[in-house]
Amino acid sequence: QVARKSPKVARKPAPQVLQKPAPPPVQPKPAAVAPPAAAPGIAAVLGLSKGDLAVYSELWAEVDTEGGFLAAGAAVTFLGTSGLDKGVLKNIWERADAESPSGKLSKNEFFRACKLVALAQAGIALEGSDLTVTTPLPRVGTRAAKSTDEVSSVVKTLGLTPTDVTTFNRLWSEADTNGGYLAAGAAVMFLGTSGLEKPILHSIWSLSDTGTPRGQLDKDEFFLACKLVAMAQAGLPLEGGDRSAHTPLPKLGVSRGQPQPHEPAEEGLPHIASTLGLSASDVVAYEKLWQSADADGGFLSAGAAVKFLGTSGLGKAALREIWEMSDTDVPRGKLDRDEFFVACKLVAMAQAGIQLAGSNRAAPGRLPHFAIK
Repeated sequence: QVARKSPKVARKPAPQVLQKPAPPPVQPKPAAVAPPAAAPGIAAVLGLSKGDLAVYSELWAEVDTEGGFLAAGAAVTFLGTSGLDKGVLKNIWERADAESPSGKLSKNEFFRACKLVALAQAGIALEGSDLTVTTPLPRVGTRAAKSTDEVSSVVKTLGLTPTDVTTFNRLWSEADTNGGYLAAGAAVMFLGTSGLEKPILHSIWSLSDTGTPRGQLDKDEFFLACKLVAMAQAGLPLEGGDRSAHTPLPKLGVSRGQPQPHEPAEEGLPHIASTLGLSASDVVAYEKLWQSADADGGFLSAGAAVKFLGTSGLGKAALREIWEMSDTDVPRGKLDRDEFFVACKLVAMAQAGIQLAGSNRAAPGRLPHFAIK
């Protein structure tokens, strides 16, 4: 028998597995420039109180930021609502846009721009100005329509005149502050220059150190402490006393015991008394008139002033002249206590038949007469 060969079965080639091409490597995205947050120290740099800082933060939340920055175009539009002219706004931009990246404002730079707006609106020159001085809050953005009489709440509460604020700012600059605060030890040393007894100083500290963090004074608390020193030096009660009542400037700090440029030569009388030639009894009479006027927050509004001064019996032309010669300080449109005293002295002069323009306001004269009910 012939052996039969088994037929060869052709084997199918093994299917080839197609390998998917590897995806291209993912190129890492360039790291975005992280916008710097407003550092806690910005409040100290700009002399902002807690209330001021809250308002500035509201303004920042109001603007159209992108990636934590305010672009130049958006900044120009926003700052333009301040009503300042283009030259001033250009100056503000150049002083605010000082960090990298340029051409846009970080939060810190925006805060600086707002403070510069406030300075310009208060009539303070930007060149070489002290950014820590107390000013009215900036009128910009949705706050552009705010009245020009808005000032820091502590200025209202303490009834401080522009002269008072200047002096209190000087005292703050003299104090050994750190990061916008005056530590307890430094405060004790500074307030101790007032010459007041320790129990009184202890009371002043307790009444002033009320905010957080405790154990140190921010600028508003320091202003309160200075006003309490002035009240104590004038013999006024601290507990329950009227903190908005006029007092002589406090005597403390490096200039303790030295005549101040804004202080009168006669002890106990406000500076305006020497300017107007008022005696101690005149000041008492003028103070009673101020108390009888419808003042609000340390200011007498234009409407209330017109109503009050109108009881003098003088004609409209004379009253208009008196207003223009009295309403000279920022904020305009209403009278602080010193300006009210000026108005009263001018009323007395007009009632005596004295021409107001060019006359000597310090010349002695009779008290003004008002038909107050």
